[in-house]
Amino acid sequence: MRIAKNRSLGRNVHIYRAKDTSTVLGGLVVTNGMTNSNFYSMVEIAFIFDKGYTLRYEGGTIVQRDDNPLQPGKYFISTAGSLMANNEPWLVRTANVPPETSNTEFDDVVRKRDGGCVITGMRAPNAVYGS
Repeated sequence: MRIAKNRSLGRNVHIYRAKDTSTVLGGLVVTNGMTNSNFYSMVEIAFIFDKGYTLRYEGGTIVQRDDNPLQPGKYFISTAGSLMANNEPWLVRTANVPPETSNTEFDDVVRKRDGGCVITGMRAPNAVYGS
C-alpha cells in the first residue's frame, strides 16, 4: 500500500487572488525552460475568467506574457471580472507500467538511488521529495 504524497512539496510558485492574498489557489515547481507565457497558459487552463486578467509578481510588477523565464515566487491574479477554478477532469500523471505488473519496492529503490533518468542523467525535479 502506498501512502499519498503531499503534491505541494517543493512548489516554488504560488498563485493567489489579488483581493485575497492569504489563500493559495495553486502552485507549481518551476523547471528549466518554463516561461511567463507558459505560466499564463497554465493559469488559463486552471481558472475561468469572464473578463481579462493580469498576473502580478509579489511587489506589484505586472508579469508580461513573454518568453522570459518564469521566476519562483508569489503571483497574484488581478481581474475586474470573476475568477473560478476550472472543474473539468484532469490527469495528475499517467503510469508507465500498469500497477499489477509494477514491483513497487524495486521501483522505490531505483528512484531513490538514481533520482532521475538513467539514460540521459537528467535529474527528476521532485526526486528529493520521492516522487
